[in-house]
Amino acid sequence: SSSSSSSSPPKLPPPQLPPPAPAVDKGLHAFVDDFHSRVWVTYRRGFPNIGASTYTTDAGWGCTLRSAQMLLANALSIHFYGRQWRRDVVVPAAVGGGGAGAGAGAGAGA
Repeated sequence: SSSSSSSSPPKLPPPQLPPPAPAVDKGLHAFVDDFHSRVWVTYRRGFPNIGASTYTTDAGWGCTLRSAQMLLANALSIHFYGRQWRRDVVVPAAVGGGGAGAGAGAGAGA
């Protein structure tokens, strides 16, 4: 009788559960989607001189014009597509997506 109690199976450690997934910040995600859906016209440099000028960047008034173009483009986007419109996520071709421009122009509210 005493020998039967000593032959009990060994105790196993409790199973290890994977760590919980990090919480998704929906506000941050919404901000990033909105940010990527806005038109961004970048600084220009290294272009050929215009006429007899020596300017090869858009510094000065060129920067002002670029800012105005960006403001107008975003205003037209909101007017025609609505404030809730978002660009589709573009997966780079190296990862297996459709390459540059894939999915541009579609989104919520389009």
